[in-house]
Amino acid sequence: MLDVVLMKTFSEWSFSDRSRWQYIQVGPVPWHWLYRNRFRIIAPPVARSPMIVIFTDNEIFWREKRGINQDRLSFGTMIGLNETVGGELFYMARFWKRAQGWIYQTVFNVRLDVSF
Repeated sequence: MLDVVLMKTFSEWSFSDRSRWQYIQVGPVPWHWLYRNRFRIIAPPVARSPMIVIFTDNEIFWREKRGINQDRLSFGTMIGLNETVGGELFYMARFWKRAQGWIYQTVFNVRLDVSF
């Protein structure tokens, strides 16, 4: 797996573009490449103690020989309690291409990040 992230900040608005390349083997299926691109926008802080920001992002998945097979659109908040503990609470609209066509899924995520 290889990640390349480009980031830029303008007047407390943050923009990032992450490109991820993965070489995957799942069971007897032949190995294949998966490319994921996520563009994220983070708004200026709503609060500073704890740090609370609102974000939105869109992630597209491109699988070798299948093309685009997933699109994830998210909106939510990031919370930083201190330099080592934080998390995210967000809604994701997931569009997943299956044999029977595109499937829409609603996903609510809660994520805890701890650094040590």
